[in-house]
Amino acid sequence: MKAIVTVSLCGTEFELEDDASAKLRRYIAAFEAAFPDSRRAAQREELDRMLKERLTSRLKRKKTTLVEADIEAVLVELPAVGAPMPAKRRLFRIRQGRDITGLCLGVAAYSQLDVGLVRWVFVLTAGVSIIIYLVAMFVVPVVETVEQAKLASASS
Repeated sequence: MKAIVTVSLCGTEFELEDDASAKLRRYIAAFEAAFPDSRRAAQREELDRMLKERLTSRLKRKKTTLVEADIEAVLVELPAVGAPMPAKRRLFRIRQGRDITGLCLGVAAYSQLDVGLVRWVFVLTAGVSIIIYLVAMFVVPVVETVEQAKLASASS
């Protein structure tokens, strides 16, 4: 019989077999060692969030303990040790190059699509998109350029 270890990630506790726990701890230690002190806490917080999501999805109705195979499957989905965490993207209205409020340009930059395509989708779904557009005009923050949007997303 294997020992069970309780691991807490973002306020959620998970039960892992001891070999699964050891594998997870080695990954976390290597991950933390790859970042300078100034960035370590933020990167670790993001890693814990990603681990929590993936470990939660591995638990099934009658399964309460995660085994080494579960941890291996989760670690394959995570960034390689030393690689930065994927940047969070945020939606902005972008003034430079706008036609009306810059919302379509912001949606295009966020979704990495052509702005013309985004504008056509708004036109084709006029009934619903007008309401969404009017609300978003007042809710979505404004930046001047696409570069400022990228910088603001990266810093948050």
